[in-house]
Amino acid sequence: MDLPGLTVKIGADTKGLNRGLTSAKKAMRNFSLVAGAALTSAAVGLTAMTKAGLASADAQAKLARSVGGTSSAVRALQIAANDAGIATGTMNASLQMLNRRISEAGIKAGASRDAIERMGLSVAELGKMDADERIATIADRMQDMNLSAGQASAILGELGVRSGEMALLMIQGGDAIRDTRKEVEDFGLGLSALEEGAIESANDAMARMSFIFEG
Repeated sequence: MDLPGLTVKIGADTKGLNRGLTSAKKAMRNFSLVAGAALTSAAVGLTAMTKAGLASADAQAKLARSVGGTSSAVRALQIAANDAGIATGTMNASLQMLNRRISEAGIKAGASRDAIERMGLSVAELGKMDADERIATIADRMQDMNLSAGQASAILGELGVRSGEMALLMIQGGDAIRDTRKEVEDFGLGLSALEEGAIESANDAMARMSFIFEG
């Protein structure tokens, strides 16, 4: 049907659409950059956390082996020490020294053996105990003897431990240490011998990765 004088023009002004698409593309590029940076940062953070965790577990396993105990025992003692305001380093050093003196007392007479026997304890029995139970047993005896902090400190000094803070922990008895050991087991913070070996191997592998960048 012919309609004179009527002209129909079909079209569209796409300027606004083009501007919108350009803005959208720019926003997507910016988002990609931000997301990429965030993912990279997260990956670096996770790598650092993993490395730190492996190093900590590795150090704990090595310390446990050096004091003739388990990782669970060492972790329990560290937690008990922190609860009592004692630095982890102080507890670690005390553990190592006490283990050394008990080992020496089992071989030869001296101040360490005398100190243990005065408390009515057996050097041989202490040597068979896990690290946390060894400390808890000595602490129980000091509490039973109603020792003052000074008296406990003197006995600990004969065992090579020179820390007033440790003396304060010991005269409270061994229950706090046993409680933290239970917490370690309940929360799965301890490590089996198999896990310790795997962690030490993984930590060594992580350390060697730095050689690639050094080269």
